[in-house]
Amino acid sequence: MKFSEFRHRDLGGIVSIEKRLFPEPFGRLVFLFLSSLCNIYVCKESGVIAGYLVLGYDASYTPHIYRLGVLPSMQGRGVGSGLLARFARGPCTVAVKEKNTVAIEFYKRHGFKKTYGIKKDKKGIFFMAR
Repeated sequence: MKFSEFRHRDLGGIVSIEKRLFPEPFGRLVFLFLSSLCNIYVCKESGVIAGYLVLGYDASYTPHIYRLGVLPSMQGRGVGSGLLARFARGPCTVAVKEKNTVAIEFYKRHGFKKTYGIKKDKKGIFFMAR
């Protein structure tokens, strides 16, 4: 696996993964906009995007994970863990839907703890930090 900073040529692979993972996926324009405000990192396996991380800052200037996506066929193979280990070390926050138990357990394994939750449109969101 090779980890690197986002390049515009990576956009198609990121959007493809995004559409597979999220019910309300970010599109190309959103990722281009985010790339001007945040750091985007990718993991490639045999030249194919296997995962990506969008890392920015929250209102208190703490690093915040805005998106972490891993190709379903690559989940459980160290892609997400590798992205966190290389690019999101130290204090960090993330928001996770309360129904996404897989993501909650993933972040717990990486030292995150639930800080608080909110209800929005009957959907619960947990904020986690380490």
